[in-house]
Amino acid sequence: MSTQEKFFSNNVAVSKDEFKRNLEKLNYQKKLIKDIEQKHKDWSDSLF
Repeated sequence: MSTQEKFFSNNVAVSKDEFKRNLEKLNYQKKLIKDIEQKHKDWSDSLF
């Protein structure tokens, strides 16, 4: 990548393995934060 290109560029190639790993991480993070408000409410109710 040249210095003139931005960090996020359409000119940067990403391997399929790297893309798959990043997608798996994203899906894992989405799963963790799903219904975060309800989880927080349940947690705060458990304190009392």
